[in-house]
Amino acid sequence: MHESYQDGAVFTHSSKKASSCSKSSIPSSAPHRLIMNAPGFDFIRFRAIDLIHFRLAPFFRDTADFIDEALSSGGKVIVHCKQGISRSSTLVVAFLMLKRGMATQEALTIIRSKREVMPNEGFLQHLRDLNERLSRERN
Repeated sequence: MHESYQDGAVFTHSSKKASSCSKSSIPSSAPHRLIMNAPGFDFIRFRAIDLIHFRLAPFFRDTADFIDEALSSGGKVIVHCKQGISRSSTLVVAFLMLKRGMATQEALTIIRSKREVMPNEGFLQHLRDLNERLSRERN
């Protein structure tokens, strides 16, 4: 797994009582790759480079759905990247926005109360764009 960190991967792991995510349930066009589906564990992995020009937003919906499914079934989730301050935190903020109805700043404040995170400026812009879109949809 150490090599995967080096290539800019972001991993999302869920441990569930009943594993329900399988290769057939993830569309082949999805921007991530299922790397393991063992009894009780599901993993998704995708390359995400921590650069302001990298488009992380296309991963928001699938990652949020994956996290939500795991939590809804009583599972636990770990989202991590190499340093845990930009890519993974951005995905967790997007999850809180998409699935828990939070605004960007509210989600960041909650996460920052637990650990030091600093999404890069490009990722913050993706989150601001998502916040704007969700605000329009809610009104």
